[in-house]
Amino acid sequence: MSDTDSAIEVRALTKRYGEYEAVRGIDISVRRGEVFGLLGPNGAGKTTTLRMLTTLLRPTAGTATVAGADLLADPARCAALRESARQRLNALNLEGAGDRLVDLVCALR
Repeated sequence: MSDTDSAIEVRALTKRYGEYEAVRGIDISVRRGEVFGLLGPNGAGKTTTLRMLTTLLRPTAGTATVAGADLLADPARCAALRESARQRLNALNLEGAGDRLVDLVCALR
């Protein structure tokens, strides 16, 4: 996948807390426009992975780019991208969206 096709590229991403490995060398490739889900049991490292991808936690090892920005080399750009996404989501006025989704699912049954 070329850099222009990639929204998220993760290689051997790892997070350790002492001897405990919260995330063990994961690889993820997500293309622009693709919907991607991160699934796993409690304690599998989903939240830790998302915190690393949003620059809230620094990875112990591995590499990751989000929208072309390298998490380790350019964390400020990654944080700016995160804030931009947050502002766009707030502009959508999603208040009550969950209720509307439940109503839609019930109507489709």
